[in-house]
Amino acid sequence: MTPSSGSVDGTGSLRRFGMAVVRDNWLVGEERLARVLVESLCNRAMLAARNGDGPPNGDMRLRLFSLFIRFYRRHVRMAAIEDGTGDAVSGGAEASDNSSAVARAVQNLPLELRESLLLVVLEGFSHVEAAQALDIPLATLIDRLARGRAMLADGLSEKAAASANSTQRRGAPNLRLVK
Repeated sequence: MTPSSGSVDGTGSLRRFGMAVVRDNWLVGEERLARVLVESLCNRAMLAARNGDGPPNGDMRLRLFSLFIRFYRRHVRMAAIEDGTGDAVSGGAEASDNSSAVARAVQNLPLELRESLLLVVLEGFSHVEAAQALDIPLATLIDRLARGRAMLADGLSEKAAASANSTQRRGAPNLRLVK
């Protein structure tokens, strides 16, 4: 399979998820490196799934996502140890300026919250399947989803308030309430 293909064997959504998780991470400095990392992790996950690794119950798609997450977390931990930065799994990096506000807010979430939200919202896994893929209890997944959604809402409302303040500072006319 070529790197640009994806949906031939159902891995297109895995690559999309991988790019959403990996892109703008402090370990990956540019888009090309993110694509190479995602392709490598996808290939490792497919090979491991064919060998029977991953959650014993569930479909092949769930197994692939679970393995991808496991391999990515291992990669992040090893890179953090090499760099001497400690635990790098918990924080996102600033997203690029050309991203939408929602994409920037998602990229700024800690990794465990970002993974949980992307599995449920972007990939459409049920809560039970997402918990299996992440190898966490269902209650933990639900807590992560709630915290992630709250952080997204806070981040987006802060951005909206900041843009409204900057609009007023730029000399925009002040509106008054007329009854």
